[in-house]
Amino acid sequence: MYADPNAIRALAGALRARAEEIRAAADQLVGDATAVRWTEQAAEAMRGRAADGASDLRRSALLHDDAAAALERHAAAVEHVQAVIHAVWSRVTGFVADVRSGAVSVGDDVARWADDFVAPPAGAPEWLHVDLPFGL
Repeated sequence: MYADPNAIRALAGALRARAEEIRAAADQLVGDATAVRWTEQAAEAMRGRAADGASDLRRSALLHDDAAAALERHAAAVEHVQAVIHAVWSRVTGFVADVRSGAVSVGDDVARWADDFVAPPAGAPEWLHVDLPFGL
């Protein structure tokens, strides 16, 4: 198959884990800056810079979360397309087999179509574009 929903979800999980690591780094940065006993004006400036850096890190973590959510949506969409491909494959191959075996009676044009039909590989996206005769 051209896409693996499990691999996509694994990537989403890795992004979520990285987001948590980034959040922890932001918390650590603020904690370390706050723990410094230095009290001069430069210390306050350093704490402000640390807070700004932590804010940037938290924004990055949110973007990782957004990317993970987008990957989850993509994995679900891939599963849906795979289900559609399987349904088309099942219906078409079953119909072709029935026509070729004589289990169903069809006109000559449909019988010729079934005899000439070359199936795409199972699971291939080409199943989404199989041309069926007469609206089958």
